Amino acid sequence: MLSSRDIDLLRPDVAANCRTWLQICQAQGLHVLITNTGRDQEFQNYCIAQGTAPKGSVVTFHDVGVGLAFDFCRNIQGQEYSDTAFFRQAAGIAKKMGFSWGGDWKTPDMPHFEMLKFMPNSSTKFLKDNFQTPERFMLSWFPADDSEQKNVMRYTVNGGRVMMVESINVNGSNYPKLRPLMDTLGIKVSYDAEKNIVLLMI
Repeated sequence: MLSSRDIDLLRPDVAANCRTWLQICQAQGLHVLITNTGRDQEFQNYCIAQGTAPKGSVVTFHDVGVGLAFDFCRNIQGQEYSDTAFFRQAAGIAKKMGFSWGGDWKTPDMPHFEMLKFMPNSSTKFLKDNFQTPERFMLSWFPADDSEQKNVMRYTVNGGRVMMVESINVNGSNYPKLRPLMDTLGIKVSYDAEKNIVLLMI
């Protein structure tokens, strides 16, 4: 069973923003502590059994390989969750950075942040419909720094699914590398050397 506070389990851009948020909070005297970044299916099932996660939530933004959400608290013993003003101050900083705050929900979850700015919508249904598993979603992860400088191309499939795939620039035009593109789409790639052709197995 895995329930981790390791920031490196977050998607690289989310991890970078999380660390920046921590630094800003500390500079402003807000003693924040990351309490959860990633969990496995066994822990998710445990949360469902305890009633702390909704039934049927097979894929979540907390899953290892998804890495879009983290939880935090006030790092003062005995006052971890009691100070509403603390959470609002910390959330004010995070929201300016592009995070969505659980405290704004109809049923508030004040210790929770999500980074969904590259997702077409904020529903886990999108993850299940387009990627099925966290492992396949992880293939769409991209570097935390400038993707254009890394020559990674952002594009959408059928107007919905957002992916980042390494590309090659030829005479000013970007062409996605075939294998990373097909891996992201869940299509196997092989090469027939005798016939000198690429085979796609759907």
